Amino acid sequence: MQGFVFNLRKPLFQDRRVRQAIAYGLDFEWSNKALFHGMYKRSRSFFDNSELSATGLPTGEEKEILERLKDKLPAEVLTTAFEPPATDGSGNIRGNLRKATKLLRDAGWRIDKKTRKLALRKALSERFKAGEVLVVDQVQMDQPKTKDVIRLLDQLKVDGTALIVTGEVNANAQLSARNIPYVDVTTSASLNTYDTLKFDCLILTKDALSGLESRLS
Repeated sequence: MQGFVFNLRKPLFQDRRVRQAIAYGLDFEWSNKALFHGMYKRSRSFFDNSELSATGLPTGEEKEILERLKDKLPAEVLTTAFEPPATDGSGNIRGNLRKATKLLRDAGWRIDKKTRKLALRKALSERFKAGEVLVVDQVQMDQPKTKDVIRLLDQLKVDGTALIVTGEVNANAQLSARNIPYVDVTTSASLNTYDTLKFDCLILTKDALSGLESRLS
């Protein structure tokens, strides 16, 4: 079995919300599909596929024991069957990341604006150095058409996942890309470090590049 184990002796991991947030940040479905060719099955516990494996809600003697200890246990132990956070495998886990961010904030964690800006600047610098950023004049689409996005990627010889970054909200581009699992569209104001590093290629319009320069100056 492969996995991550939290050392609960360390204060960092003693807050359940921190552990839950990290779990929401793990995209098992995408990793299994993109990196391991679907070879793995998600384990729900150390004891999966054995008589010791816990499934559903506790019953019988197990429930009786837990009820005696309920004052020391999270309330959901007796009311909610455990399931690890899941994704659709597309690589877009913003919903889970929002949940993780809230949990970390509730646990007292904060990332100040200066640190966020420094991280994004560093990530973009590395992508430019690696030749993984393409700058185009504009991304003009008169109406939502998936084939227009595919044509753009073909013209730019993009092979792999791509993030298109525009200066302003481009509704037609967003609608055109929504049915392409390996492409996403955002703006220079919304670009974050995670998305900057996640995609194989970044496609920036000149307006987006100007917006990022102003934002990160």
